[in-house]
Amino acid sequence: MLIISVLGGGVAGVAILFFGRSVISLWAGPGMVPGAGVLAGFAAYSVLMGVGGSLTAYLNNDRFLHRQAALYVFASVVAVLLKVLLVRAWKDPSGAVWATVFAYTLVFVVPATWAAFSTRRS
Repeated sequence: MLIISVLGGGVAGVAILFFGRSVISLWAGPGMVPGAGVLAGFAAYSVLMGVGGSLTAYLNNDRFLHRQAALYVFASVVAVLLKVLLVRAWKDPSGAVWATVFAYTLVFVVPATWAAFSTRRS
């Protein structure tokens, strides 16, 4: 399941990278096309959602649900703080997208991956 989700997210991410500018230009107009950093961030987020979605489904049980919810809340707080910092530091809206990618990876995906694979061994 994890491999299929990651591959699906990867396909979506590649589509965002290669076709995102054209699709957004047709949909919202040429003035609304985001920069490459925003599209790359969304492509990374797409892959990350494949990983995170599989981990969430696997860990949705009475043993991990409270921890999972706490990780999500903490990841959200970290993401908001990082958004403010990165948008200011990078002077670019891509900082907001990448802040979500960084926070979700470090605060949810890494611990959830450890939890998922450590429970498989026990």
